[in-house]
Amino acid sequence: MVRGQIWLLLVAFRALATELIAKHGSHRAIARSSLPPAMPTSASKPILFLLHPEFEDQALPGQRFFCKHSLLLEGALARIEGLRERLVVEHVDFSRPRHALIEHVGEQDQSLPKLLLPRGVRSRDADGEYAGRQYVSGSEHVLSTLNALWDIPVAHP
Repeated sequence: MVRGQIWLLLVAFRALATELIAKHGSHRAIARSSLPPAMPTSASKPILFLLHPEFEDQALPGQRFFCKHSLLLEGALARIEGLRERLVVEHVDFSRPRHALIEHVGEQDQSLPKLLLPRGVRSRDADGEYAGRQYVSGSEHVLSTLNALWDIPVAHP
């Protein structure tokens, strides 16, 4: 997770530097006030919880599986420009209890995929609220919420 955040910071910094150099003509002309505010934290970005792309189910030994709902969202993250950067993406193990999820939404609903919204951000698709933050369950409702937040494309009917 830290490596991904560092990479994201480097990509954001490089894009900013390129833009500012193009605007001001030289890296020496860039004023300190031109720098962006601190990168958003996980508390200010929605957190998308997905199952790991491949997993085993102890109830069905010897087989590997994927979650079609998580895979749909993985595809959206990969193909919709800028979407992944707007989210914190956490992959969760198939087996329960799902501790990484429980600390954010409680024990009552460990279904995946799930989108945890920042404080103060509301969604008509929310399934519940925990510790002052709404959460949305299911790939279709997650995509609907992301569309409402950032006008991402919607699935063709």
